[in-house]
Amino acid sequence: MIYSPHPGYHKTITGMFDANFVLVDGGSNYGVEQTTPAAWVHASDVPEHPDDADPTLTILGVDYVVRERMHDGSMSDSIRLLLHRKHT
Repeated sequence: MIYSPHPGYHKTITGMFDANFVLVDGGSNYGVEQTTPAAWVHASDVPEHPDDADPTLTILGVDYVVRERMHDGSMSDSIRLLLHRKHT
């Protein structure tokens, strides 16, 4: 995937991508709330942390913007990025 924190600057990084990540409703019914594209990256791999920029990720030729960031609660520096397809 290509990580672009700013226009004109990009870096190829390794991560995991799920085009149909399932978000589960945490309420008493535990139903599917929505599906969304998502990517998992290591903060140490990106040139600028997703909290400090509004990056575009290009995955399989499709541009995505980050709509939500979820940090791993463990000692890992992994971040789950919920994505939205960028419209030009």
